[in-house]
Amino acid sequence: MSGDEKRLQAAFLQKERNQNFLSNLTRLKSEGSVTQEQYEAMKSSYQQSMTAAVSEISNIKNQLKLRLQATQQHISTLQKQMEDLNIKHKVGEIPFEKYQNSQKKLTRIISQNETAIGDIQKLMTAKSSTQVGIVTPKFETPVSFEKIGMPDFTSEGILSPLSITALIIAGVMLITVLFLPAITIDYLSGQENVTFMKADTFMGGICLLAALAFAGVVFIKEQIIKGRAHVCIAIVSLIPLGILSYKIWSIAQGSDSLISQLVGYGVWLYAIAAIAGIMIGIKEMRD
Repeated sequence: MSGDEKRLQAAFLQKERNQNFLSNLTRLKSEGSVTQEQYEAMKSSYQQSMTAAVSEISNIKNQLKLRLQATQQHISTLQKQMEDLNIKHKVGEIPFEKYQNSQKKLTRIISQNETAIGDIQKLMTAKSSTQVGIVTPKFETPVSFEKIGMPDFTSEGILSPLSITALIIAGVMLITVLFLPAITIDYLSGQENVTFMKADTFMGGICLLAALAFAGVVFIKEQIIKGRAHVCIAIVSLIPLGILSYKIWSIAQGSDSLISQLVGYGVWLYAIAAIAGIMIGIKEMRD
């Protein structure tokens, strides 16, 4: 990417951003969200920035025009050298091998300069940042008051990688509480799996609500608030694990036919999911 290309792209982006800001400001004024005094002050600032950008675009294009003329002149000089080279070869001044090598070199240089002319002309005729062909600008448009509070179903909202991961974690926590064993008890007569809800309805209910709340937080728009909520819910969800483990252990102790007891994989899976939830929340706060 050339220096002129970078400068022209930056100038167009500055102009387009401020045009977008001014359009949004006018919209907010029509809605009564800003006073006339605020409108005039901000309008003046945006217009000054736009004027500076237009001036910069003009300066860059004038420089490009000079470069275009110089490159075209250089091509004319090279073509004249090609003609002279051809004559010298025909009169026998230059041997064929040297003539062929020189001709290839001049042809390559002319081709490079013709490509440069095409690039310069493209920049000179550009009317927007998209026509420069480097970056497609992305502008923030203020949300209408009617849309405030609506979920953001975009790749930066609910469909973002972090939010999708959070929903998966919530799903794992939910399935664990409802279906997976918190502890496995081996009796002489067989084996029994005790779920969270069967061991203690109240504590199991807390784990269930934590899973649902963890999923619900995904719909919060503010990233830092979303992250804090995920961290807090995940930490709180770990508390019932110790209590449930004790309760389930008490159930097993009261059985005369008990041979052995093992903490079920549901407890470990729930704990892993909760820790992953804490990590996701921290990542959301940092982003």
